[in-house]
Amino acid sequence: YSIYANPHVCSEIRKRYPDWPMDLTETKSFDGFQHGPYSVMPVKATHIADEDCQNLIIEKDGKRILYATDTGIWPELTFEFLKAFRFDLLVIECTDGIVKSTYNGHLNIEGVLQVVSRLRADKILDEASRVVTTHHGHHGNARHCDLEEMFQDHCIEPGFDGMLIEI
Repeated sequence: YSIYANPHVCSEIRKRYPDWPMDLTETKSFDGFQHGPYSVMPVKATHIADEDCQNLIIEKDGKRILYATDTGIWPELTFEFLKAFRFDLLVIECTDGIVKSTYNGHLNIEGVLQVVSRLRADKILDEASRVVTTHHGHHGNARHCDLEEMFQDHCIEPGFDGMLIEI
């Protein structure tokens, strides 16, 4: 099995499962790699202060997605790096729903709107780009219908279990 993860996660896997047959590859933010037909570029996320937490740019056949879970508002370095890209799809977390949290490693609706607005202003997302939320937490106090209502005017789709997205 091939597993790609930051150094901390790889270390934890090695400790917990020393005898498992797996190929661990350590990843680093802004250092891309190939996995089969996919080009993958990890970018710095905001989740745990002393760890290289990563979101992923994944590209294949001229289509590009940004998969962004377990992150709060990205550091400026990430926003600047993303200016070189245009995405067909952004999958972005909305763990905290309508709740304002003191933890900055997840997004609520307000944070999602802030990130998406900036990506659109910087032309990283355009009118053809789809935006779908994921990683919804029950403690965010927002039902799927609530998310639909709050995001409808912003062309953002709340994701759901079993959702298939074609780009």
